[in-house]
Amino acid sequence: MIGWRLGLAALAALGLAACATPAAVERAELRPALPERAEVAGVPFEPQDELWCGPAALAMALSWSGPKLTQAELAPEVFTSGRAGSLQPDLLAAARRHGRLAVPVAELGDLLAELAARITELGREPQASVIVLASEGTGAFCAGASFAELSAIADAESGTRFFMGFANLINAMRECPKLIVARVHGKVVGGGVGMVAASDYALATTAAQIKLSELALGIGPFVVGAVIERRIGVGNCAALGIEAATWRTAEWAHRRGLYAELHEDGAALDTHLAALVRRLAASNPEAMVAMKRVFWEGTEHWRELLASRARLSGTLVVSEFARQAIERVSGSLRGG
Repeated sequence: MIGWRLGLAALAALGLAACATPAAVERAELRPALPERAEVAGVPFEPQDELWCGPAALAMALSWSGPKLTQAELAPEVFTSGRAGSLQPDLLAAARRHGRLAVPVAELGDLLAELAARITELGREPQASVIVLASEGTGAFCAGASFAELSAIADAESGTRFFMGFANLINAMRECPKLIVARVHGKVVGGGVGMVAASDYALATTAAQIKLSELALGIGPFVVGAVIERRIGVGNCAALGIEAATWRTAEWAHRRGLYAELHEDGAALDTHLAALVRRLAASNPEAMVAMKRVFWEGTEHWRELLASRARLSGTLVVSEFARQAIERVSGSLRGG
């Protein structure tokens, strides 16, 4: 295995696999008509054999996303005859064995936690040379948090927990000994900009505009701001944070160092990405670990720093000003 491709899908479902990608990320700000629920078309139907609802469901999900397996092939992995059924942990483990990650998702925090845990796990994986952070589709790379989740935050304590999801992910990326490469094919908002900045190398297309919209919602990019500032400098980070309604072009981000490479389209992006991964896979692992350590020198205090930033954001998000701003922006995007 020369590298692991780690799929990102905020607010939907997280796909994570070696050289595989998940569903695209979108939200109201980028596609106002995005429904709360959607039907996934094209999933092959496989009538289940008696008691094999678990193997059959998993076979259909895997066949839709890539691996073509039957329930008969999967039953030995997930069916427990003594219980006349399949246990959820067995189904989750089987999905991972076949290159997919099934995640029980209740909210964005679940996705961020799973992403951070998987990066930590891959950092310890001897067969992984490099980790690729990618998002499937032609829409956004990452659209950040949803207005519904921000509106649902009840108090400063739950607000802090919410923003700690971003803090923990940035720290996991920073502390991971493997180099992390971001494949950025589309627009990036808020926390997504922080994820790109926390990678060690980012390739993007000319469609990969960026925006930090937090101030428009009555808060600020405090957690992700630390890593964005480190990547592009205080002045550029301030410009992004202050002009919260302004999209910056991919060329702007490239000139300031957020993106290391800029390509015309997804095909060119993937060609250069594959070549980069091959070169890194052939490089000295010890040297890459040492490089990663040097890249992030001076951030040893970030667990405390980002926790304090999360508390600040958590307090602001439940202020009356922020609540009104979130409702106002959300309503305007809904056409209300």
